Amino acid sequence: SQGTTNLLNAARKCNRERSGTGVVGNEGMGVTAPATYSETLHRVIIAVRCAVYKRPFNMVADPPYIHELQLLLPNIRVPAPITVQRDVERLYEGTASLVTAYFKVRQFP
Repeated sequence: SQGTTNLLNAARKCNRERSGTGVVGNEGMGVTAPATYSETLHRVIIAVRCAVYKRPFNMVADPPYIHELQLLLPNIRVPAPITVQRDVERLYEGTASLVTAYFKVRQFP
């Protein structure tokens, strides 16, 4: 879908912009920190966290989480839980065929 394409293209753009910055990020998620804040990349990181680590979508509505983000960036816009849910769905739609193709060519004992 167009929403999936836009989200994936924005994530790819963020990856290009942040490559070579030398800034250390959260190795547990396999990302490095961007030079500047990106709302799109932030949404992607939240969606990946929810999908990979089985976090609830409504974690973004937790007051301590919001407070933590506001300490880092006072005017930050935190996505609503429904937005996180939609982002996870878009990531799934955008990657499901790639994962299927990957497992079709893998040899398992």
